[in-house]
Amino acid sequence: MALLTRLTRLVRADLNALLDRLEEPDILLAQALRDMEQAVAGDDRALAALRRDRERIAARRDALAGRRAGLEDELALCLDAGQDDLARSLLRRRLEGDQLDRLLLEREQAAGARIEALEQQLADRRGRLDAIRAEAELAVPETAGDDDPLAVPEPPADRPRPVTDADIEIALLAAKRRRVS
Repeated sequence: MALLTRLTRLVRADLNALLDRLEEPDILLAQALRDMEQAVAGDDRALAALRRDRERIAARRDALAGRRAGLEDELALCLDAGQDDLARSLLRRRLEGDQLDRLLLEREQAAGARIEALEQQLADRRGRLDAIRAEAELAVPETAGDDDPLAVPEPPADRPRPVTDADIEIALLAAKRRRVS
């Protein structure tokens, strides 16, 4: 049994090593960047939707407050005239409006809390995205002529360019010319 377990572990290790060699890190890094950018864009859309919802709730509460002010004037008029039946109807509407206002206030506060949490999450994701982008810039060297697969990348500025056969031929011709003159 121990032999079979060890052989299984060895085969798994070899398969994992083979898969690691087959994966292209630059492609995986680019996909990770795209995934993170999509997550950030999704968070941006969700945040915008939450803000619109909170604004709609606030506008509804403002309209409700305006209606309640009108109800107060009508209630005072009914009470002054001794119209208790009409006053009861207005009081019912005012109490229903108060309940609706409390419900809308709770929803507005819940939306505000969700917005704050999402803003924090978005800030964290943007920070991680910036870190991944910085890592990608360090990990993936820029190549000259990305559209030309046969282009030879330029050597870094701190290293001399290799001497080619053409350079030698040009130097030979220049040396012969100086010798003749």
